Amino acid sequence: MQQVNRLAQVPAGIKKDAKFLALARACSAAALISSDADLLVLSPWNGIPITTPAAFLRANNKH
Repeated sequence: MQQVNRLAQVPAGIKKDAKFLALARACSAAALISSDADLLVLSPWNGIPITTPAAFLRANNKH
């Protein structure tokens, strides 16, 4: 397991979310799923789309 020790470069107002952004970047995430408005406004962040759970399910519904 790789230790994530890099802090994400994020606006000062959302430092509380830096750990999620750093993890998404470190693991080359295909997407970050969140209901947090502070994160959603950053989408796409470093090429990673940030979307709500509902939007993710709609986009990926195979039924």
